[in-house]
Amino acid sequence: MATSTSGQLTRLCAAGALAYGSYAMVRSPVLPLYARQLGATPEVVGLVVAASTLTGVFLKFPAGAFSDVVGRRVVLVAGACVFALLPLGYLVTTGLAALVIVRLVHGSATALFGPVASATLSDLAPPDQRGPLAQRVLVRARCGTGRGPRGRHGARDRY
Repeated sequence: MATSTSGQLTRLCAAGALAYGSYAMVRSPVLPLYARQLGATPEVVGLVVAASTLTGVFLKFPAGAFSDVVGRRVVLVAGACVFALLPLGYLVTTGLAALVIVRLVHGSATALFGPVASATLSDLAPPDQRGPLAQRVLVRARCGTGRGPRGRHGARDRY
């Protein structure tokens, strides 16, 4: 594998770990506690938590097709920017409707980043290495998901 391809895959792994780590940091257990603090009933807490998944369900396929038109890099950068900036949205929400909107937008980041990262991997990797490299990227993203909750404890204790 060429050095430039290896570097691109390393950056893709790092971006996935950071993106999914920040997502996990917000999602549990801070998010349900925050929603309850804003007055959510248990049912509404479920809606708040599920909002980002709903966005992902509807946007993942179009995001992949969109990346075919405008280029993978554009969509990956857009998803990464949403992942990087959106956690600030949680700090300024003052009501449940705003929290649901933030969650819907956060789900769009997952929809943009996930399938386009997979497509990018497929574009970069030699055909005989796609499976192992896909697993490497997935493992790095899941490591980020596993590390995210460590960061949440400070946020939970602070707020």
